[in-house]
Amino acid sequence: MIFRKADLEHGLNVDGETLTNLRFADDVALATEKVENMEEQLNMLNNISLESGLKMHKGKTKYMNNFESNKDITIEGRKLQIFGSNNLSERHNKGRSNM
Repeated sequence: MIFRKADLEHGLNVDGETLTNLRFADDVALATEKVENMEEQLNMLNNISLESGLKMHKGKTKYMNNFESNKDITIEGRKLQIFGSNNLSERHNKGRSNM
């Protein structure tokens, strides 16, 4: 219900389809091409959740990025924690240098 109301529009193009999110049980992975879009979608989902009587656990909400940006992502003024490497492409390139 929350995702239908949100009608997410930013995502990744996968074989001509727009992938905006992956859901499993109570976990969600969002996919966007820009950090600004990620923050916008997270805040939209948070607001719709609050309207529905649900609360996003900001302490457990983390993100990984592959963005060319140092911008922090915040929800309700709280800066989210980066999960793993700050930049996925940097981590990918490190893996290649070990080959």
